[in-house]
Amino acid sequence: MTELRQWTLLDAQTGIVDADFSLTREAPQLASAAGLEVTSRRLAGGVADGVQLIEVASDDLSFSIIPTRGMGVWKGAFRGMPLTWGSPVAGPVHPKHVELALAGGRGWLGGFDEWVVRCGLSSNGVPGVDAWTDDQGVARTEVLTQHGRIANLPAHWAVVEVEPGPPARIRVIGDVLEAAFFGPRLLLRTVYEYEAGTGRLSVTDEVENLSGQVAELQLLYHLNFGAPLVGPGSRISVAADEIAPYTPHVAAAMDGLATCAAPQPGRPEDVFLCLPRADADGWAAALLESPDRQAGALVRFDRSTLPHLVVWKLLGDPRDGYVVGLEPSTNYPNLRTFERTRGRVQRLAPGGRTAFRVSIELLAGTADVASARALVAAIQGPTSPRLHRQTGAPFTPD
Repeated sequence: MTELRQWTLLDAQTGIVDADFSLTREAPQLASAAGLEVTSRRLAGGVADGVQLIEVASDDLSFSIIPTRGMGVWKGAFRGMPLTWGSPVAGPVHPKHVELALAGGRGWLGGFDEWVVRCGLSSNGVPGVDAWTDDQGVARTEVLTQHGRIANLPAHWAVVEVEPGPPARIRVIGDVLEAAFFGPRLLLRTVYEYEAGTGRLSVTDEVENLSGQVAELQLLYHLNFGAPLVGPGSRISVAADEIAPYTPHVAAAMDGLATCAAPQPGRPEDVFLCLPRADADGWAAALLESPDRQAGALVRFDRSTLPHLVVWKLLGDPRDGYVVGLEPSTNYPNLRTFERTRGRVQRLAPGGRTAFRVSIELLAGTADVASARALVAAIQGPTSPRLHRQTGAPFTPD
C-alpha cells in the first residue's frame, strides 16, 4: 500500500498561507520516490503582487496553479515545450487590479493570461443586461460582465496530496466560493490530478449550490494554447455532430476551422460553436496538432455535463495574441438571456451538486499525435459534421 501524504497550503479560516512550501524540504524521500517537486510561493511587485502560486514539476510535465485567481493554471511546460500563449497581459494579475465593469463589462480581459481559466459560475459569455422571470414570478434584471466572476475570486482553501506509487500521483485541491447577498452561493471544489509519466493533466470540478434557492449555473473551460503548438499549418480536429459560426465573418469561411494561418495584424478572432460527438463512455474529444505534427494537445471532456465546445482562434499579430482556445462548456458564449431560452443554462436545486471532468493530454512525437488523431476520427465515425454557414438560432441570436 502506498502512503498518501497531504499538506495544507491555504486555509483562510485558520489563517494559513504557506508561501514557502517545498516537497523536497518537507518530505525528501517522498519527493525523490515520486519524482516530483511541489512548491508554494507568493509573488511580489507589479500587478502580480500578493498572488500565490502552487508549482508542480516532474520529469515531463510542470504547471503552476493560481489559488488567488480561481484555481486557474497560469502556465506549464511539457518536455521543454511551453504551455502558454503569450498574452499581452503580463500576469498573473491579482484580482484587485481587475475591474470587471470596465470597457462596457469587458474588464475581465485585463487579467486574461492563463493556460487554463474557468468562466462562470453563475454566468459566462458576452456582457449585457440579463432579464428574466424568477421561480416566484418576479421580473428580474442583472448587469452581467464578460465571463463572470470565478476567475477573479481567490480560493479560501487549498491542499496538495502526493502518492509515491508507482505510479506517482499528485493532486492539488482547492475551494472557491462565488456568493452574493440576494444572489447565488456556489462552491467550486476543483481537483487537479497528474500521474507521472502520462503527460495527462486531469481536472475534476464539483459545483455545489449552498443557497436555499435554485441556482443557475454556466461554466466554460478556456484552455489556451500558443506557440509552438500554434503556428501556420497547425491542425484542429473536433468530433462533432454540428458546427456553427459565432460571427458573420466566420460564416463565410466555415471550412477554415481545421487549420491556422500565419499571423495577420488586425485579423478578427474566429469563433466556432460545436455540438460535440462522444464515444461509448460519453467522452468528447478535440485535438490541436503542431505545424510539424511532432506535438499536440488532446482535450477530452465528459459530454454529460459539458455538452458544448467552443473553438476560438485569434491569429493576429503575436504581440496582441496568437492563440487557439479549445473550450468545453455548458453553453455557448451568448448573453445568458438567450442561452436560457435555448435550455443551455443549468439549474442546481438547493444542496445540489454537479461534477465536470476535463483532461488535457500533451503529446510528443508523430506516433502519439497520429494515435490521438485516430481517436478523434473513431469518435467522429463515417459521418462528417453538419456545417452551418450562417449565424442564427439555435446557436446564436438572429
